[in-house]
Amino acid sequence: MIRRIYAVWAEEGSPVPSRLLDPEIEWVDPPDAVEAGIDIDEMLDAGDRVVVLATLRGSERRQGYVWTLRDGKVIRFERFNSPDDAMRAAGVRC
Repeated sequence: MIRRIYAVWAEEGSPVPSRLLDPEIEWVDPPDAVEAGIDIDEMLDAGDRVVVLATLRGSERRQGYVWTLRDGKVIRFERFNSPDDAMRAAGVRC
């Protein structure tokens, strides 16, 4: 499901119309979040969560994202400034 969301995001600019996200999704960004293109490096299964490790294009800065799913829909997206922070938040060993 998370791969489908990223594919829709890349093609259409937003995954919101895809109905893959819960209408009440919670978007959580760090205070110094930067919007930029993203290259997906890895996806890790963490039960009802998926950890995405990625590199921001242009700055080559790696980040981590935690997607929380319930009943086949994404209910929460958290962005972290480092892959380790994302893995810790989801309970995945670094």
